[in-house]
Amino acid sequence: MQFTFEKLTKEHDRAGFECGVPELDFYLKNQAGQDMRRNLSSVIVLLEDDKTIVGYYTLSQNAITAQELPENVAKKLPAQRPVSCTLLGRLAVDVHHQGQGIGRILLFHALRKAAVISKEIAAFAVIVDAKDLQAKKFYEKYNFLELQHEPLRLFIPIRMLKL
Repeated sequence: MQFTFEKLTKEHDRAGFECGVPELDFYLKNQAGQDMRRNLSSVIVLLEDDKTIVGYYTLSQNAITAQELPENVAKKLPAQRPVSCTLLGRLAVDVHHQGQGIGRILLFHALRKAAVISKEIAAFAVIVDAKDLQAKKFYEKYNFLELQHEPLRLFIPIRMLKL
């Protein structure tokens, strides 16, 4: 099967996408286009053909405080200013393609893009908000770590990305 990545456009079939998580389906169908037009996030879709969406993810710039990071990481960062990060805000796979490694493909593409962007626009880490414990386990499999006091908010330092 041949897949391609593209930024979301009006030509992509959003109506046919269903991942099983209503909030993620709603976002793609109703909010993603607005967020892109406003430069609030970049929505990248994985296509099976010219317009059928197999999965998607979003990236945007963000910041956290050093105090949100584990102590061993935070002690090496300035405490008084925000720490620049890239937020992997959403990641979803259509129900017809779940269990086929598509989530991993989406994640690695997002991390690769974040690493490349960080060379031009500084970012210390990629942050992700896991929707539930199952999603948290998915990210932890790829070396994401918990932020302080927020067990479903995870991060991976850009320097750890060997893509």
